[in-house]
Amino acid sequence: MVPVEFGGAGGSLVEMATVLETLAQGCASTAMIVLMHYCASAVLAGSASPKLKKSVLPAIARGEHLSTLAFSEFGSGGHFYAPVSRAHNTNGHVELNVVKSFATSAGEADS
Repeated sequence: MVPVEFGGAGGSLVEMATVLETLAQGCASTAMIVLMHYCASAVLAGSASPKLKKSVLPAIARGEHLSTLAFSEFGSGGHFYAPVSRAHNTNGHVELNVVKSFATSAGEADS
């Protein structure tokens, strides 16, 4: 999920799904860790500042940086698409008001 310009393979969603399907046949837990890494990598590739992209995406492409997402929130009923957290801008800084119930591979992830 890392663009070629940052050293990645520039994989598509179909390729991502194929890899995850294959992994899940052997170990669903491993597939979930990779899924969260792929999703976080795609978010970084699509939304991060140019400076952050240059510092993180090449490390992800080299296999030196594991990313993840923390979707689960108390109060959302487990629905990641219905977050109850809020972000607001205060004096030029974004503040998050959020309580997550867990983050996949939190003990191992770099971001």
